Amino acid sequence: MKVVWGFILSFCLNFGSYAETEINIKQVELKCPTGLACEEYKNIFNSLERSYTNLVHFKKVLKLFIANEGIQEFSYQLKEFKGKHSLEINFTPKDKVVEIDPIEFIGKNRIELPSILLLKEGDFYDERKILQTKRVLADIAKEKGFPYAEVIIKKASTSGGVKLSIMIDLKKPIKVESFFINSESDYLKQMAYTRLGSFIGKPYDLPQIKVDTEDLRKLFQDMGYYLVDLNLKYRFDSKDKVSLFLDIINAKQVSFRVEGSRYFSEIDLKETLKNAMISGKREFSKENLDIVLREKYEQVGFKFTEYQVEKQTFESRNKDKMIKYSIKIKENAKSKVLRLSFKGNTFFNSNQLKKLYYENAFEQASSNIYDPNYYKSFINILREHYISSGYVSVFVDEPYVQFDNKSKMVIVSFRIREGLRAFVSEVNINGLSQANRFEVLKLLGMNVGSPFNPILFKTNVDNTIKYLKNSGYYYSKLFKTQDMVAYDSDNTEVKINLTFNEGPKLFAGDIIIIGNYITRKRLILRELTFKKNSLVTSKIISDSRSNLMALGIFSNVDIKPISKSASRTDILIFVREKDFGSFEIAPGIRSDLGFKLSANLSYNNIDGLNKRVTLSTTFNRRFDLNSLDDERRESDKRLIEYDTTLGFSEKKILRSDFDFNMSLSYARKRFYSFDADIRRFSYGFTRNFYPWLSGSFTQQIEEISQFEATDEDNEGNFQVGSITPGILFDFRDRPVNPSSGAYFELSYELANPTFGSQDVEGESIDYYKLISRNRFYFPMGDYWILATSMAFGLQENNLGKDGYIPSIKVFRLSGADIVRGFEDEEINRLISGEDISDNDINSRAYMANLKIEPRYYLSDSTVLGIFYDAGRVFVDEFQEDKLRSSAGVSFKYITPVGTLDFDYGIKLLRKKDSSGNLETPGRLHVSIGFF
Repeated sequence: MKVVWGFILSFCLNFGSYAETEINIKQVELKCPTGLACEEYKNIFNSLERSYTNLVHFKKVLKLFIANEGIQEFSYQLKEFKGKHSLEINFTPKDKVVEIDPIEFIGKNRIELPSILLLKEGDFYDERKILQTKRVLADIAKEKGFPYAEVIIKKASTSGGVKLSIMIDLKKPIKVESFFINSESDYLKQMAYTRLGSFIGKPYDLPQIKVDTEDLRKLFQDMGYYLVDLNLKYRFDSKDKVSLFLDIINAKQVSFRVEGSRYFSEIDLKETLKNAMISGKREFSKENLDIVLREKYEQVGFKFTEYQVEKQTFESRNKDKMIKYSIKIKENAKSKVLRLSFKGNTFFNSNQLKKLYYENAFEQASSNIYDPNYYKSFINILREHYISSGYVSVFVDEPYVQFDNKSKMVIVSFRIREGLRAFVSEVNINGLSQANRFEVLKLLGMNVGSPFNPILFKTNVDNTIKYLKNSGYYYSKLFKTQDMVAYDSDNTEVKINLTFNEGPKLFAGDIIIIGNYITRKRLILRELTFKKNSLVTSKIISDSRSNLMALGIFSNVDIKPISKSASRTDILIFVREKDFGSFEIAPGIRSDLGFKLSANLSYNNIDGLNKRVTLSTTFNRRFDLNSLDDERRESDKRLIEYDTTLGFSEKKILRSDFDFNMSLSYARKRFYSFDADIRRFSYGFTRNFYPWLSGSFTQQIEEISQFEATDEDNEGNFQVGSITPGILFDFRDRPVNPSSGAYFELSYELANPTFGSQDVEGESIDYYKLISRNRFYFPMGDYWILATSMAFGLQENNLGKDGYIPSIKVFRLSGADIVRGFEDEEINRLISGEDISDNDINSRAYMANLKIEPRYYLSDSTVLGIFYDAGRVFVDEFQEDKLRSSAGVSFKYITPVGTLDFDYGIKLLRKKDSSGNLETPGRLHVSIGFF
């Protein structure tokens, strides 16, 4: 990159005085070869219109601006007239890469290439990246047997930037001339030729040859050749020919036969023996095999297991040497701990140490079963317990385990050498003001005469730095010297010496924003948790960066003060904008909706204020008609359902604290006793009052056309207008896959003619609908979480028999409120057996749902759970003793947007339907992110 610095002063200006004079820039004029490109930089360089302390300050700030990766050449002129300055900037912007054609090969040869390159659409054109890309592609070609490949990247100018075309001429390859395989086993030799012989005559792709060779090794091991080793070598016969040599060593086949094991399966034990032999790379003696089995059984508490091993050698049907181990196992009972004792302890009595033992015990040890793994872990637990009380020289021997062959029980003893206790004799804190010194002493929690806890000391020292930085001493630091902790000769006294560089409190000067070609400055300033002249802390910087990244329009955000010495400094905010348009298409499947196909087209950051427009559509076709009434099921009429929505959203609309969203949608959906076309317009406002508290208000008008209804009364058109205020308390540790906390949501939908509902005699719509949803998450150990959900709804027809609540608006347990194990039509029956959709709601309707689900985390992304669900819908009277219930198992796969759930529920009390048929035992549900 070529950057030209020009500095031309007015002839009447004395440079010496100018260097110390305040610079007040009132006007910035941009000049560049392509006028359109200048417009993108206008917002950025206009930020230079401000006051500067002196020339040094101005040049420091200007240097940050021109360090922007989008500038190719740069020069400026600074002029003064009557104490005011103008800045003329001449620059050439870099071209943007707007399109990269798919890689094209010259000639007939082809190779696989990585899908992601250094070059990306939307980046600035950079010759260095061009050269790096050429080098990477050439190296890949060389690895795949084309050492003379040539990479050509052509650049073509377009209206918005440049288009790149990448071509690769692989030229003449190095080919595998021959493949020689040496082995004492004709069988393995033939298999190797079959698998690897295909490389002969092909380009010398060494990485793939190594991969296939390793796959061959695993295949041999799966066939019982546990000791086999493959040694691959190569020889270049000429400039374009290579010969390969593979030695297959130790071609002995091994098998295991295990009898008598009840605790472990035969497959499990064979796998253990196989892995031990592969890692050991030698045949088992009877003693070796006994050690492997004994270690496996002792880990689960079997100390007195007995083994008989017989080793036979013969020729296999493959004509190779076969070694067969026949193993008979007598497990006996698990070994109980007869007595747990401690020796050498004086500061803590044995009862205290036993309590410590059981508080931290693994499941096996907590049941008083022999557990050598926990004994080793408990040594460290015991040491830390003593060290935290000042016994820094404590030593804990390996546990002594005595075995009683008669009773098959064990005695476990821990011997402790406590040493002398260390006390704090002196605390020296240097480099801090009196007030901060007092706070740091409190945070250390160690006064003269108190026991020294080195574990707590490290944590508390880190907390002192956090305290200083979050108190505004942004550049404060602790000098980590050798005498921070100084012990005397017998380790009984400790001197603490902490030396800090406190530095000044840091206050924000001007806020300089770079990289926002489209995003407006005020949008970025809005998300900052600090302003000009406010105190700057590490937390404020971190929170501001998180807020900006959460907008979803930046791929990178960097915030840092410019000066490291002054108490007031400009704050630099560098952002890198994302591509603001996206298109997604996703197939899917749900047990209630069948096959789905979704598409989403969106464009955000409109007008530079993160306004967002989306167009989304979803089509689905159900697997079955089980959620429809009997008559509609029997007709077997299929229907493609769809939902198309055009939406608009803007955060902090009109510079307020409210987020705004608006949508227009058209949908065709199937319901229990009718199908419906739904046209909907809605708009709403939300506001986050605190991180844990938000409120919302929505107004909505729906025109609904019902058709294909079982009952003619459900045919026709109607209109519902409503408002829905809501409040939400969110105390979860995270919104996706929470592990602790609680969530409370309350909404109140009010529909009547005032808000657009129809006002027709006998069919006026006037009702309210109150829904409360509450969720709780309780951690129960490292891998267990108890999740619970409780939902309740109340709906009332305000006009009684003179009013009308459309069936489509009446409570149904579905989606997040489904009782797992039930079909839609099963769980939405009233106590009378009638579906709630077939009932006129002249008074009140109720909904209740309860879920209890202990979850076990198999990994970071997979969860196994069991659940109990209960729920029902009611009309006129709520009867809590009439809830339907189910139990089952749940498997969840965690994704960034929620969990993909596979739930199978079984009804706890099956009933007969209106036709006298017994309900199905249970049902599988597939859903995304409900609970």
